[in-house]
Amino acid sequence: MNTVIPPSAPPATRDDITRPTSEFTGDTRHGVELAPRWRRILVPVDFSLASMKTLSYASWLAQSLGASLHLVHVLAAPPRAVDIGKHPLLAGVGKQQMVDAAHAKLLAVAKRKVRACVATTRSVRIGEPEREILGAAARLRVDALLLHTETKPGRGGLFRNGTTHRILAGAPCPVLLLPGQVLWPDSEVPSLARPRFWRHVLIPVEMTAVGAETLFRGVALAQWYNAQVTVCNVLRTGRLQARYRSARARNRRLAEAAAAFGTWLRRWKPPGVTVATALGEGRPAPSFLRLAKEQKAHLIVMGTQQFAGWRRYRAAGAVSRILAATPCPILSIPQPPGGGRPAVTPIERGVGRVNNVAGIPS
Repeated sequence: MNTVIPPSAPPATRDDITRPTSEFTGDTRHGVELAPRWRRILVPVDFSLASMKTLSYASWLAQSLGASLHLVHVLAAPPRAVDIGKHPLLAGVGKQQMVDAAHAKLLAVAKRKVRACVATTRSVRIGEPEREILGAAARLRVDALLLHTETKPGRGGLFRNGTTHRILAGAPCPVLLLPGQVLWPDSEVPSLARPRFWRHVLIPVEMTAVGAETLFRGVALAQWYNAQVTVCNVLRTGRLQARYRSARARNRRLAEAAAAFGTWLRRWKPPGVTVATALGEGRPAPSFLRLAKEQKAHLIVMGTQQFAGWRRYRAAGAVSRILAATPCPILSIPQPPGGGRPAVTPIERGVGRVNNVAGIPS
């Protein structure tokens, strides 16, 4: 890669990312899309203010792709007869009446928030939100799911965003996440761009099967909107390596990492596309989030990896911190079926479609 740091250069600072360089160029395959566009998008609606704004954004997304929307509202299971005294407003209200009222409200919201040119279907379910949402995604074979999320880092976000984490862990399709600071931006976060104005997509990857799947899907989505793609990889460094290594040794290690990243990218990058690359050193999340702010990225495409035991809670905490600090929407790509081999290999990647739907484990 051309991003090799010479030995005489000063050591890179922690969490620093080199400026992206435009490499791995090729002739763009005009008129040929890497993957079919999304045709069915699922949007859970809870009638909150954030949900209403998310629904408007989903309408713009569906219009730009020529897709249809399916709106789902999940009602909590009605209280048992022994607890009816705690809910006097529900006394005498049947389950069917609650469903009919939710249907009427969902219809009114769809007429007000969804553009007339977008086809819309609606459904009301009763049960646990994550179970019903994931069931609807698998049953309808949707191509994407769009959610608004809470934005609270630390332990508070870990427990408050429990439904979001469970949906991300079991989603059979990509999930587009809209955190609160993205829906209501302040002076530090740029205003939310409509999907048809997406011009810069950032794809942080690790050199794994999940990273290969994320790279392919991110490049395919950027091709739909003719957006520029920046692929970044962050080299993890420990305290001893970062503090006590000489500048020459650290630069040599960065050069080796840059060469390995270039080889991996040439293997898994879809042919005939142009991407920019960036290589960083330090903690991954702060590094690529800062790069997204510097480049004013309109979308971040990330892979989702499944863990077990205590690592699952550690990963959930990292997701909460990323959602609380991201300056733009995040598209979460599910782990390839089986967790090992990506859905598209170097030989198959020029063929076309990636299977968006995988079975939800019971």
